[in-house]
Amino acid sequence: MNSRTKLSGLILTGVGAGLLLLSRGAFAAPGMEDSEVNSAKGQTRSQLIHTSATIIGIDNIDRSVLLKSSDGSQNWVHVPESFSGFDRLKMNDKVKVDYYQSLAISLAPSGSKPSMTATQAGERDLGAGVQGREFRLSAKVVSVDPATNSVTFKGPQGRVRTVNVEDPALQAKLPMLKPGQVVQFDYTEAVAADIQPSSD
Repeated sequence: MNSRTKLSGLILTGVGAGLLLLSRGAFAAPGMEDSEVNSAKGQTRSQLIHTSATIIGIDNIDRSVLLKSSDGSQNWVHVPESFSGFDRLKMNDKVKVDYYQSLAISLAPSGSKPSMTATQAGERDLGAGVQGREFRLSAKVVSVDPATNSVTFKGPQGRVRTVNVEDPALQAKLPMLKPGQVVQFDYTEAVAADIQPSSD
């Protein structure tokens, strides 16, 4: 993983505050870095997103922030406990953020109703020592984008999440997924690697 990921120097002080994420009109397009991590669970290909965003939601219990992009898309991003200053994050803060994109580990049609909660199934190394929590749930598909290999679904509490699909076997299943279909997802959540105040 590129050493540019700044895990030790997280700057949250002075910030007045989740897949993608720009404040409308004021920020440059996001950058992206790909990396591959080998672990006991196999190889994980992760994407580190570098962008600017506006915080439009905060979950203090889960330590997550909802970020909004210039195109209006939104994404929840988890802020690990190792990062101090989470309690100083506020609504409408503009921040520069590096985060690991949410990754689909498996997905399959489910005969059950959407889950009321997501079950944490473990952790996965995303690179540079950042651990991403793995979750399992059944959720309703909102949209599928085979061109970008991504699936958006509505989880518990009505939260909409987008997961990136890197496994070629899973990518081949994307055309078969339809909006409204209930699918069992195993995925890593989006995780912040660095957050800093934006001067823009």
